[in-house]
Amino acid sequence: MTHEELEQYQKELLAIMSGSKKDPAKSKEIQLRELAAKLGVNQEPYVNDYEAQLIANIQAALQTASMIDMCGTANKNYSNRSQ
Repeated sequence: MTHEELEQYQKELLAIMSGSKKDPAKSKEIQLRELAAKLGVNQEPYVNDYEAQLIANIQAALQTASMIDMCGTANKNYSNRSQ
């Protein structure tokens, strides 16, 4: 996942949470489920507050992808520096 894709998904999550991404045909939960599906996030509820758990799973997936992206960038920069 590219840095640009990460930013796009983070913005999409923020828009859903803030309510600025209004879609009258889709509830907040449906929008969260669609975003989770794009990211390959586990959508099985572990707690009573399904929405909170889904948000936490999405955030964890985005944080993991961000760390992978940063490690790749650091590796590339280190490789370029040592040549």
